Amino acid sequence: MNPLVIFRDDSSPILLTFDAEVRGTAAAETVRVATGTEMSFTANFDDRLEFADDLAAYDFTQQGNQLLVENTDTGTRAEIGINDVSEFAFADGTATVSIGLEDGTPSISLGGETVDGTFDPTNVQRDVDDISAIAGGSARSDTTAPEVPSGQTLDIPENQSAGTGIAIVDAEDNPGGTGIDSFSLTGDGTASDFVDIQEDGRLVLTEAGASNDGFTDFETAPNTFTVNVTATDRAGNESLASQVTLRVTDVDDTPPTIAAGQTIEVPDNAGTGDTLGTLEASDNDGGAGIANFFTSGEAGGFVNIAADGTVTLSSAGAGDAAFGDFDTTPNSFTMTVEAEDAVGNTSETRDVTLEVVQGDDVAPSVLGDDSQDLGFDPGATGAGDTIGQVQATDDGPNGGTGVADFEIVGGGGAEFVEIAADGTLTLTEDASPSFSIEVTAEDAAGNVSAPQSLTISDDSGFFG
Repeated sequence: MNPLVIFRDDSSPILLTFDAEVRGTAAAETVRVATGTEMSFTANFDDRLEFADDLAAYDFTQQGNQLLVENTDTGTRAEIGINDVSEFAFADGTATVSIGLEDGTPSISLGGETVDGTFDPTNVQRDVDDISAIAGGSARSDTTAPEVPSGQTLDIPENQSAGTGIAIVDAEDNPGGTGIDSFSLTGDGTASDFVDIQEDGRLVLTEAGASNDGFTDFETAPNTFTVNVTATDRAGNESLASQVTLRVTDVDDTPPTIAAGQTIEVPDNAGTGDTLGTLEASDNDGGAGIANFFTSGEAGGFVNIAADGTVTLSSAGAGDAAFGDFDTTPNSFTMTVEAEDAVGNTSETRDVTLEVVQGDDVAPSVLGDDSQDLGFDPGATGAGDTIGQVQATDDGPNGGTGVADFEIVGGGGAEFVEIAADGTLTLTEDASPSFSIEVTAEDAAGNVSAPQSLTISDDSGFFG
């Protein structure tokens, strides 16, 4: 579409940025407004303003002494202050614009028709001579052809469908030119039938291109094609043809995989969020990486699977009587798993077994005095000295998970000693010849024993 174009004479045009404002424009200047531009300026006596389209293409609104001219198709809008008699020229003729005062109120007329709420451009009196060449600007200054830069290489992602815009060809008009109006394909480029080109230079994949394996599949050679492109400006100047290279690029179109025959063990009495294991899955070499796992089937909601494959127990799994307790059958469940990578490729589904195994829910036991060897060693004299090691057993399923920690929870001599994770007792201060403590043991599964009272005596005679 043509922009609103304003000419004062034959001098070089001035391109204005968005929301530009023209003040005090001299008669020796030409002003051209690009598509989508808003501007404001004043029309004085004998000024001539030229517009690229027919009068009917514009909407006119009066606000005081301002005449608002808008082309809604191009998004071009000008606020023109009318101070005297001017001439507006359109592609279908010219008309006089003037301003008058009635009761002190400005009134703008265009071609003898008052611009108000009932303004009808079809009633405007105007010179019917066709001035489109002048309004378009081609007859004034733009006789230089645009250029499609040589050496352009455009990347075309594989696996595109017909009708998809796949790249944009670049072109340049001469400084002050009328701008690029359209593109065309010419010559014998190897991809001439595979693409169409739109007015803005956008290449669109044709049915022939979408059905050609080499042009839509990176893995099928060749991967490089050419088209010959020309550009035409709004003045009708056509560029020389330039060869543009289209390079088919690889995208991640290979789905991830999940290893078959996997079993994840679920200890009974596990809690929500506990880690159960890692699902073995991988994306293809150079792929975007696995982003999601989806589960379904009888046990699909019993676990959650993170993007790295970590399997954790869900609240639904922890709350299911059979799935959360080895002693309640069944002990084997199946879920169906699918993996999705970061670009949306999905794997084949795999059945994964979730096997409930007997967990360690039996607490350890701290041995009594008869089985302990505790007392002041012959060299013990006070704080910092070791006076023995507390013994405990863990008899959980399959030998238990092992004692992991001890704690002194009471006893008359609790302030005299401290206990390490392996049960070693160390004096914290000088102690009486004999005292007692209460000790608990905790296994690796978190089971805690009942407190056991232990007596510690001075075997060295130091305190005797």
